[in-house]
Amino acid sequence: FEDGGTRGPLKGFFPSTLPVPSLDQALSQVAITLPHLHPVSGLTVKLARRHAKRAQRKYPHLSLDECASIVIYTIEEEPREGSLYYVLNGVLRAQERVRVRPWRDYIWLLLHALRKLPVVDLVVVFRGCQKDPADLGLELEAGF
Repeated sequence: FEDGGTRGPLKGFFPSTLPVPSLDQALSQVAITLPHLHPVSGLTVKLARRHAKRAQRKYPHLSLDECASIVIYTIEEEPREGSLYYVLNGVLRAQERVRVRPWRDYIWLLLHALRKLPVVDLVVVFRGCQKDPADLGLELEAGF
């Protein structure tokens, strides 16, 4: 995925007049190739909707669909190659920008949801990596 190449901009995919879609609308095109993301029958969507109800209690200014869009992005499928985040990130890294088209509505919904979350004053970001830190040239202290 990480070839270091540049990609064309997503200009034109998200006009300012584009309405924020419902979760059902946002996933309708994606579910054609990823049935677990079908808005009605997809198991991942059902799980996300349940978790979204809890998230909405904490963030009542987000709609249930906005909460679910965030939850779905964070769900790790088995195998992980079926996870929404994994497939979407692959599409965004692809040279062919036309592959983004079916994902446009989901991306738009997700971005609107994320923008409504409160700002966090965090200076540390953790990211999983399958390599040993030493293999990456990093010297880390134990306990970090």
